[in-house]
Amino acid sequence: MAVGILFMSFLSVVSSVMFLSDIGALPLLMGALGLLGLFFGAFAVTAATNTILSEDLLKPISFMPVDEWDLRIALLLVGVYLGGASVPFLVIPGVIVASLYFKMWGLIFWGLVEAFSVLLLAFGIGYIAGSLGGKYTRSLFLRGVQTAVWLVFLSLAGILQIVPRLTPGASFSREFLDVLPPFSFGGAVLGLGTAVLSSVVFVVAGATVFWYGASRLWRMAGSGLSSVPVSPAGGRPLLRSGFFEPLLKDLKLLARNPRMLAYVIYYMNVVPLMIIFSFMRGSKTALIIPSLSLFMAGFAGAGAGYFYVAEGEGSLLLYVLPVTRGWLARRKAATCLVFSLPTMAIIATLGYVFGEPSIAVTGIIIFLLGAIGSSLAFSFLAARGLPRSPAVWTNETLREGYAGAQIIGLLFVIGLFLVSAFPVFVSDAQGFHSSLLMALSASIAFFFLGLATIKIKDEPL
Repeated sequence: MAVGILFMSFLSVVSSVMFLSDIGALPLLMGALGLLGLFFGAFAVTAATNTILSEDLLKPISFMPVDEWDLRIALLLVGVYLGGASVPFLVIPGVIVASLYFKMWGLIFWGLVEAFSVLLLAFGIGYIAGSLGGKYTRSLFLRGVQTAVWLVFLSLAGILQIVPRLTPGASFSREFLDVLPPFSFGGAVLGLGTAVLSSVVFVVAGATVFWYGASRLWRMAGSGLSSVPVSPAGGRPLLRSGFFEPLLKDLKLLARNPRMLAYVIYYMNVVPLMIIFSFMRGSKTALIIPSLSLFMAGFAGAGAGYFYVAEGEGSLLLYVLPVTRGWLARRKAATCLVFSLPTMAIIATLGYVFGEPSIAVTGIIIFLLGAIGSSLAFSFLAARGLPRSPAVWTNETLREGYAGAQIIGLLFVIGLFLVSAFPVFVSDAQGFHSSLLMALSASIAFFFLGLATIKIKDEPL
């Protein structure tokens, strides 16, 4: 919690300094800080409450002699402990710096009001979104809705980065920003009546959403609707040795866990899309396709760990089945490769649109070779890092034996990307063939490295 508060305070002060050149920029400053606080707070509270409800963590406590009111307070404060308490510090330190610079002490008052209202609204949204998880896992449609909501949460930063570049001529008028919460708090500081009214409405709305979200969260926690039903096996074998059966099992596991599915889609597809978008430079886009294909292939393989965490409590059963770490590594690598295919399609499309069909085909070859090799290699490292005794695989248990190797692998992939792209950055079209040769050689090396992990002596889980 202390680290989060320090980070948010630093971010708030830095953001404030950027807006100190003009007092008329106060609406932009307070709006930006408020939106950041709303996003971080809602995300932290949603993750906390969703975990508590979907895992039925309140059930053991319900059998203890605990007062119902105390249990309610503890449930509502979980988000505070897991990061929600740092939300006001995204607003208050920056506002204090601005008030000292402009010598406007009313700015502190409106900053405190904004921080309080943003906190209420963020927690209210988090309670509502978090309470959707357990109840709606029975419905395929509503699971899809929840996955989409999580993707919006995770991708908000990328959306805010990409949209202005897609619509460079679009802008909001100053009058509109002055009455649009939370930008209106800056207008209220400047004494605009409509801005004051809009800010008051925002405070009331935040309190209302918080009240509704808290009530809904408690109803969900106390009604037992948050438990996730276990589908009957139907007499079918639990473990099959074919290629498609383990793949379909992983897809079903992810489909039943909207939050994990959103994380996988975000890492495997949304983040690569944002990275690719940042490298789009008109005619140069086609020249960098080989290096970009290599980088995306290595990046995709590093996401293999997500598919181990998706097992959840089912990982306990794998320890009593005739499963080896090598077999598991190959199956998870196959799932990882399937989820990376949309990224390959995007790269091929860019190569065709900005270059020619041969560049698109080359990008596909480099990506496939690199993705197969990196998925096998990273999945092998993740399998080797799994606990030796029966345990539920979580991000924490996997991090102990895998995070270090994953970081080193990613740094190596970044280094290969920079080396292979260097000729294009320096010589443009003249360096394309050198860049292509290096990217293709590295992808072939990745491929054989992945195949080499299959030959390593296997061992039981």
